Amino acid sequence: MITDQLQILVFRSNINDRIKVRVVKRELLSRKDIYSVNIDLKDWEKVLRVECHPEVQSRLIEEQVAKLGLYCAELTS
Repeated sequence: MITDQLQILVFRSNINDRIKVRVVKRELLSRKDIYSVNIDLKDWEKVLRVECHPEVQSRLIEEQVAKLGLYCAELTS
């Protein structure tokens, strides 16, 4: 993976157990333009961190998670 072709998107979510983590990871990683998915279950915002191609839009991630019956919203600085 070339680092100039990498963006990191960070979301708050309601992904709150290991089963949901596995389902979300499987769904997101099925895309070739998503390289890594991590969810921090210990953080109160259940932070979802996605490493992906720079052209991936946060809306796409939010929609894919919503299709699974879950929620995420991008955290902005």
